[in-house]
Amino acid sequence: MKTFSSSVLVLVLLLMVTCVHEPVDPAASTTTTTTPSTPTSLPSVPTGKTCSADSVYFTNDILPLITSNCSMTTCHGGRYSPTLTTYSQISRNRSNISQEITKGSMPRPPVGLLTAAQISAFKKWVSQGYKNNSCTAGCDSTKFTFTAVIDPMMKKYCVGCHTGGTAANKNVDLSTYLGVKTVGLNGSLYKSVAHLTGASPMPPTGTALSKCEVAQIRKWVAAGALN
Repeated sequence: MKTFSSSVLVLVLLLMVTCVHEPVDPAASTTTTTTPSTPTSLPSVPTGKTCSADSVYFTNDILPLITSNCSMTTCHGGRYSPTLTTYSQISRNRSNISQEITKGSMPRPPVGLLTAAQISAFKKWVSQGYKNNSCTAGCDSTKFTFTAVIDPMMKKYCVGCHTGGTAANKNVDLSTYLGVKTVGLNGSLYKSVAHLTGASPMPPTGTALSKCEVAQIRKWVAAGALN
């Protein structure tokens, strides 16, 4: 009986030793903030020539316009011909594009028709020689109000696809303040435009937002996503 009791005691002591956990390292549980960087997989607005008010630039003006309004995956981004995702494709089809957007047959619903200013910009780009050009636009990351900065940015890069919440655009509406505020405060907007791991990069094709523009969105959200 004593032998049996001794054996049980030894076994209990062994189990106690093997069940001791390593202490949690406080440093290991510290949350790490990921600093966004300009995407390398998509073209970004290059530095160099300063933008002129008298000129229309392909990378800065035309590509975002076509990407947001025409070359979605459900339209001229692969589903329907012609594909309009590159300079060569857009310049080659410039006459047809100009004709369709002028008479109002393109873009098709649910995407809204282009504004008079957008149509004028495309025609001006064609008349200036439809160059594959770009410039450095002025961007001040200390300015990030919704009306003056964020809303125009959404209209330039996003609203063509994200107008009204539908299954095709993942129920994300960026045509209204409330819609932008919602994805701003839940973090998905910043993660997408900053191309953070695990997020769907936005815009999915075409010209990516510059570091300054990404910073403006980050600061607007941090300030409460105010209108």
